[in-house]
This record gives sequence, structure tokens and C-alpha cells, in this order.
Amino acid sequence: MRSYRSVLLDLDGTLIDSNDAHAKAWVDAFAAVGRSVTFARVRPFIGMGADQLMPALAGLSESSDIGQAITRHRARLFSQRYLPHLRPFPFARELLGELHARQLGLVVATSAKKEELAGLLELLGAAGWIDGATSSDDVERSKPEPDIVRAALARAGSDPAETVLLGDTPYDVAAARACGVDMIAFRCGGFGDTALRGAVDIVDGPHDLLVRLKDAVSGADRRGGRDGGRPGSCGGRERRSGGWRAGCVAGGAEKRKGGRHPRGPRLEADRHRPASACGAGGGGGGRGGSRPPRREHRRRVQVERRLVRRRGQLGLRGVGSAHGARDDGGGGGRTAHHEDAGATEEGAVEWATLVRCWRVGKDATTASSLAVAAPPVVHGSFQPRVTCSAKGSARQSARRRAAPRSPVGECSIGATLGTPRFGRPRRPSRTEPTMKLDAPILALDLADVAEVVRAVEATGVDGLFVFEGPREPFLRLALAAEHSSRATLSTQVAIAFARNPMIVAQLAYDIHAYSRGRFVLGLGSQVKAHIERRFSATWSRPAERMHEFVRALRAIWSAWQDGTRLAFQGEFYTHTLMPPLFNPGANPYGLPKVLVAGVGARMTEVAAEVGDGMLVHPFHTRRSLESVTLPAIERGLATAGRERSSFELCVQALVVTGTTAEDAAQARELTRQQIGFYASTPAYRSVLESEGCGDLQGELQTLTREGRWGELGERIGDDLLERIAVCGELAAIPGLLRERYGEIAARMSIASPFPVSLDVIRTIADGLRPKG
Repeated sequence: MRSYRSVLLDLDGTLIDSNDAHAKAWVDAFAAVGRSVTFARVRPFIGMGADQLMPALAGLSESSDIGQAITRHRARLFSQRYLPHLRPFPFARELLGELHARQLGLVVATSAKKEELAGLLELLGAAGWIDGATSSDDVERSKPEPDIVRAALARAGSDPAETVLLGDTPYDVAAARACGVDMIAFRCGGFGDTALRGAVDIVDGPHDLLVRLKDAVSGADRRGGRDGGRPGSCGGRERRSGGWRAGCVAGGAEKRKGGRHPRGPRLEADRHRPASACGAGGGGGGRGGSRPPRREHRRRVQVERRLVRRRGQLGLRGVGSAHGARDDGGGGGRTAHHEDAGATEEGAVEWATLVRCWRVGKDATTASSLAVAAPPVVHGSFQPRVTCSAKGSARQSARRRAAPRSPVGECSIGATLGTPRFGRPRRPSRTEPTMKLDAPILALDLADVAEVVRAVEATGVDGLFVFEGPREPFLRLALAAEHSSRATLSTQVAIAFARNPMIVAQLAYDIHAYSRGRFVLGLGSQVKAHIERRFSATWSRPAERMHEFVRALRAIWSAWQDGTRLAFQGEFYTHTLMPPLFNPGANPYGLPKVLVAGVGARMTEVAAEVGDGMLVHPFHTRRSLESVTLPAIERGLATAGRERSSFELCVQALVVTGTTAEDAAQARELTRQQIGFYASTPAYRSVLESEGCGDLQGELQTLTREGRWGELGERIGDDLLERIAVCGELAAIPGLLRERYGEIAARMSIASPFPVSLDVIRTIADGLRPKG
């Protein structure tokens, strides 16, 4: 079993959320000398030093006159404009404290310049724990060349076989491998698992590694191991005065030749360090100590008990607890790989789903809700639940995940299938409702989708979506599934009537499987002119057609998932043929939810009759929601005989804000134009009528018929703009969203007619998370 005694640390994108800021600084620096490069073009090169990035990006030498000018301007921009607003990733400092407490040598190995290095270390507030640092100024060539890692090894005085690098880019991987150093890769830098291939393990970020280290130690206490424990255990434990000293083990068996550690490497401090150096166990407690705060620990225990109770209700009393090492009685439990002879297949699938949801980072509130409210099970698969016009919740999506993620994306450090990954459990305030946030993927070029997806997911949003506008949405979501790991993926919306139920069923089924259960199908009807004149398709009785479209989808999926005979015959669609050759079989991740957008009362009723929720069109006001949408939902639920608790309302919101006054002013005018476009549509007249300005629709429609599209925004006054869109300073936007929608919706999407900066998305996502 391999032990590490030194840890080399990359900073940007690994411990500090700064990769996007570096990319923006490069974009601005190139623009200052009259060269245009896009953020999406620069972002994949972040992690290289300037000496490597400039030739790869623009064919320029750093030593040339223009190269030096760009480099100096970039450094000044980064230090003055971006560095003051950066922050460490959650629990980055705690991870360094844990490693320091275990007496591991910590040396920085970064491609940043020396002047930037000081500011980054100050952000971490952990300078006292760092034994040394190397930057691109100390070597001739930066990453992916091995010079920086080699210099850091020399400064650490460490053998490569006893050293591990924590990094986040493929350039870290290349540099580490060239020096014979293992690397643990962090996804938080924005690079996917494919790009990070070659690392011995891949984790989500500092918190993930910290938790796995602590769980490995606590697992040793539960197992009662001794020094020299078996491979994969937390062995190396000795009894010392004041408490237990646990070897800093992160799982693992012997590293196989040319491959990964099957269960991850271990981090082991000097075996002769004093007991007080290790924060794990009874007498530990170094700086950044390893025991969670008392409140966090209490909530963690409460949620695990609920999971255990749910396990018993499913007939899986022999299946391990969420930790994989305890049973109801507190000892002797088996891991989640084993089942009782009497356990049902459906129960095992649901239990695996609950544990998986817990591991991928849901908070204590979500996990406890899952443990108590499990989905119905039919014929060994999850009951299909269809949401008309509503983005489904992450909770319902997680219920359909019936299998763990692939080994490539699974961090094996100190973890088994049953080991949960504990986030920061927080109980939402009674006065501060929880709202999930979805952000758009606004990449038109397929080549840009991967980098945009990684960058937007790194802001902390709960979901990503694509709308059907200039480009087709499903191809982009297939790429998004490949280059994301956590967020739900949805079409908001795909045009139903431009397709048929069979085509849509196949697309949604495949993307749902490829994304491992994270796909949500959003459907919209569009309006008559577009269906007939843009798509050359049939338009008639849209509400009834949508109702039948969703039921046809259910019938097709049921034939694939449950083996039922396909015999759907309706007024608009008929599907009665499904030979075995064309049946893809059951989806291991269950069925995707279907969301259908609506504005008018009748389409809203359809959503409530056949769906799990409604996706509210961005053209609405609070008054139209209360006078049109909510009453229609109640009527639809009553018709279907459903409870309100089974229905989720999700809102698409127009947001007018910006990081600067210029950005906010531009957003205001573009949104005004978008509202004018929506308001010209006769089908959306009910929103204007609820605000007492129904006649405006006719005026705007006349402008569109005359081709005067640029004048639409001029007819939208500030008062109407602010009743439809949420307008304000960036810091105030989360509160304004919660005030307008908190009592109505549990999830919202940023519906924007223009690209939204990552800073705006990140600020809104952070502000909508419950505090306390």
C-alpha cells in the first residue's frame, strides 16, 4: 500500500475558484492590444503558464514585444480587477489544516507568477502551514512541462514515490506523470473526467477529499482495526495518551502496474508524530481539525438514521447503512454491496438511489426528504412521472438514478458504495425558502458547449438548460451530459409539435441514460405561425394535442421500460407497433421527467392534469400568476384527482442586472426588446390583460406584421418592464427573486435573451442557497 509523506498543491482551480477570472483577464489583455479571443477559446488553456498559453492560443511568444505587453496587462488586470473578488473553494482551508495536522509536507506548485502567488496564499489564510512554494518565475517552462513539479519536489525534499499532487487540469496531470508523481484531480476547476484521465483518483473538490479522509479514519474506529490493518482499511492506528492516532489513510490497495490505485491512495503522516497532531478520533484536534462541528455532526447522524429507517421499510435490513459499516444496532452491519435474501429488487434499486443521491452532494434536508418520501415502484422500475411545463426537482430526478456512476467519475478515496459524501448540512430558515437555480447554456457553436457547460456548472447552479432557438437543443444536452457531473440537464423548451412522440421518446431516453439519470425533458407548444410556417407542421387545438402528446410518451416508455404492449391510439397520435428489434429495453436510470411550458389557462390545466409540475413561461407577472396560473393549476389537479403536494411549480424568470452599471443598462434594453416580442403574440395577451394593458398586444402585433421589430422594445415602459422582469443591483437579485417567487415556486430558471456572465450566475446561485 502506497504512503505519501508530501503533498504538492496547485492553487488556481484546485483550492481557489479563480480559473474563470484568469480566462477573463486573458480575454481583456488580448483585447487591449487589438486582438479578439473569446472566453470559450481561452478557458481550455487555463492551467498553463503564459509561456505555454500564448503560443498555444495565439501563436505568440511570451518574450516578444507584444507578448510582454499582453502578459504585463493581464497581470495588472488580474491583480486589480479580479483577485480582490476571488474566494477559496468551500473547505479548502480546512483540507490544508487536516493535511498539516497529519504532518504531511505541503509545497505549492503553481503556474501563477510570484506576485500573484502572494495574493492567492493570503486568500487561503494558510501561509503558516505551507512549507514552500514554486511558481512559473522559478523555472524555465511552466505546466504541462514538468519543471514546476520537479522544483517543488526538490523544495519538499521528497521522493516522487512518496509524493502526491493535488491539481485540477490536464496540464497538472501531464507534469505530475512526467515526474513520476501521483496526482489526485479535482473537478472543481472545470475540466471533465476524460481530460483528467491519468490521475490516480478524481474528486469533486477540497470538501470531497476532506470528507473521504475523515471517513476513512472514522471507518477505522468503527471496524476496530489495529496497526498494519488490511489493505483498504484505515489501519495504522495506535493508542496514545489523550486519544487515538489514526494513520492518514484514504483507502487503497497496492497500485497496479500502469494503472490506478483500485481503491485510491493513502496519505500517511510520520508514524512517530505526537498524538495531538492528528485531529481525528478522541484526542485529536489540530488546526482545521478533522471532527465536524457539533451541529453538523448531529444533523449528519439524524439523516443517516432516517436512511436506515427507510432501508428497513424497503426490506433491506441486511444492507449496510449510509456509511456502509453500521447496521440498525450500531455494529456488525454489512456494506451496501450485500442484500438480504428477502430484499426486493425494487427496494434495492431505491436504496442504491438514495445512497447515490446522498453521495453526490445533496444536503441533509434533501437527503432526509428522500429517505422519507420514496417514489412508487412498478414492475421493477420507477413509476414514470411526467411534468407538464415544469422543471422537475433534483429530488425527483435523483430518485430515478438506479445505478452508481462509472468508475472513472467515482472517487475511491476512503469510500465504498455505502459511504455518503457529506456536504455542509444546513436547515433552511422558516423565513427563507429554498430555491433551486437553473442556468442557460448559451453556446451556439457545438465546439464551445463543453467548456461553457463546465464553467457554468462550476458556479454552483443546480441545473443547466438549453432552449430551442437558433439551434437544436438535444445535441447540446448530449454534450452537456458528457462534460458535466452533477447538474440536472433539461430542454426549456423543445418544441413538441415540430416532432412526434416516438422521436422525442428516443432522444429523451438516450440522453437520460447517457447523463446517468440527470435529464429532464421540457416541452413547449410554440404558436401557430411558427408551427405551420417555420416547422411546416400541423397546428390544431394545442392544449388537447399536448395532453395527448404526453400520454403517448408515457405509453412508449412503458413499452420499453416495463415490457407492456404498445397500443396507444389517440386523436392526433397513434403508436401501435414496437417490434423487439426497435425496443431499446429498460433504462437503468428510470424515466426522465417531462416538463411542458404554458402561459394560458387551458395549457396550464393540461400541465396539472398529466404532469408533475409546470414550467412557467418567462412572460408573466406576479398578478398573472395569482389570477390565471394558480387557479388553473387547482382546476387541473381537481380534474385529475391529484394532490397539490404532488405538483411542482417551476418559474422561468427574466432577470435584469449586471456586474457594472453598463452591463445592467444593456440587460435592461435587451430585456425590454424581448418582452415586446413576447407581448406581440396573441396567445400571451392574458398576461397583459391581467395588468390592464391588453390593447398593447394589438399595437405590437401590428409592428411585427410591418417588419418593425426594432421598435417593439420602445413600447415597453419601465413600469411594465419591472412587473415582468426582476430588476435590481446584483447583490439584491436573490432577495428579490425569493420575495416574488418564494411562496410559489421551489425552482427557477434564468431566462435571458442575452449571455449572462458567470459572476452574475454565481452570485444568484449563492444568494438563493438557504443560510444558517
